[in-house]
Amino acid sequence: RLTRTLPRHRIQVITVHATPAMRWFGRVAVRARTAGASHDQNTSSAHPWIAPLIRQADLPALLAAVQPETRAETLEWRPVHERTARRLRRKWILFCGLVALALGFAASPGWLAIPLGLLVLGCLGVEFDVRRRAFATTRSIIGYRKGWWTRRWTLVRHAKIQTVTLVTSPFDRRWKMATVRVDTAGGSSVEGFSLPYLSPAVAEELREDLVRRSAHLEFRW
Repeated sequence: RLTRTLPRHRIQVITVHATPAMRWFGRVAVRARTAGASHDQNTSSAHPWIAPLIRQADLPALLAAVQPETRAETLEWRPVHERTARRLRRKWILFCGLVALALGFAASPGWLAIPLGLLVLGCLGVEFDVRRRAFATTRSIIGYRKGWWTRRWTLVRHAKIQTVTLVTSPFDRRWKMATVRVDTAGGSSVEGFSLPYLSPAVAEELREDLVRRSAHLEFRW
């Protein structure tokens, strides 16, 4: 048994996890990232559990108790770029093609059923994944959700935001997309809070909105 006291004002990021087994039993897990946490620390101390296992029906009440301004049930989720599924499918097709090429040289033709099966499963997984990816903002928080197998919701208060960066990789520019990266006092270069697969216009609008809102709020460790 472990008991931990966590000051509410030190919480930078809240993450909600739900594996398939958890969803089957109507449960979720809630974790926090605190100010000063580092990727060099032990994960359990840097990212303490608020609730390792809790009924999903009790989640809104828990979030309201931990961060009163966080009303996750009222978030209006906005989808990612409409070409995200095509981009991720193409990446998966390329991977399966390389696997098929390697098996073609090293094994009998019957082994090609493996990359074919991976291709079908991967493309289905991409469709489910893209449907789950979305972001939402309110006057006090920004949220991002992803994952169809293990679902994850990340919530950050505007008052805890330190920097907001607009990132465009060569692949992003090829697909006319952009990524917004949000850093907090509890974040690290390894564990960034990123919102990928946005259109450049939406990403720039989101960046400006977050900068404006966080600039008018007092940061507290």
